[in-house]
Amino acid sequence: MASCLKICENLVTGQARYRQEVLIIPATIDNEKVLEISGCETQSNNYVKKIIIEEGVERIGFCAFLKFYQLQEVILPNSLKYIDERAFEYCKLLQEIVIPNNVQTIGDKAFYECNSLKKVFIAEGLLSIGDYAFNYCDLHEIILPESLEKIGSCAFSQSNNLKELVIPKNVREVGYGIVNSEKTVITVQNAQNAMHWEKNWFSKAEVNYLNVEDMEISLLSIENGGLAYLYGKDYNKKDYDLYHSMFCKRFRQFKRDFKDF
Repeated sequence: MASCLKICENLVTGQARYRQEVLIIPATIDNEKVLEISGCETQSNNYVKKIIIEEGVERIGFCAFLKFYQLQEVILPNSLKYIDERAFEYCKLLQEIVIPNNVQTIGDKAFYECNSLKKVFIAEGLLSIGDYAFNYCDLHEIILPESLEKIGSCAFSQSNNLKELVIPKNVREVGYGIVNSEKTVITVQNAQNAMHWEKNWFSKAEVNYLNVEDMEISLLSIENGGLAYLYGKDYNKKDYDLYHSMFCKRFRQFKRDFKDF
């Protein structure tokens, strides 16, 4: 038999282990396997500072650790496959997280408003990062795996201290506004994939597109003059949407021009 550990029910009943600084989530309860952990929108916890999830748990479900306000450290098992919507939302003291290599998806708002979250380490295997997954964090460093295929809208938005973001070559779907800091330098490892992304997938950042006729094309942010230094014309527009739309439409023309560059 397998079961789902419902965090919110345990909080309501006042179980003592939820009032300690270290919370261990077991892989079995009463001889039943715990495959999933879930929570609810009304829960909160002001005691737990560290969570250890035992091997065997496969899913951290909806709102599982929502509003664990004192949480600073989480140890995830290698058995974990899914981190669902709002799983760690409002864990405001969490500073770093290591995502194991069997995790396939990070859901919408999974780490939303984890305001102290600075470092995210993601192992190979992850396929999808949801909308607003790391929105309003304080990301300084995040390394995306080559396995990644999708980045949701505003996934890393409002992280003004993120200096670098490398979008791997297999990413084929990107939502709008994933980064909005002028301090961030984005490197797109496969420029052709960007043809299919949302037209306003970033703003303010500096972007380097790779693999355009085996050359690197540096596209400065619109505030810094756009394509003027490359194309010999004045593209210093204020309207970002127009700028990026223009780039997508003339992408093939750029490739032809750069053959003789």
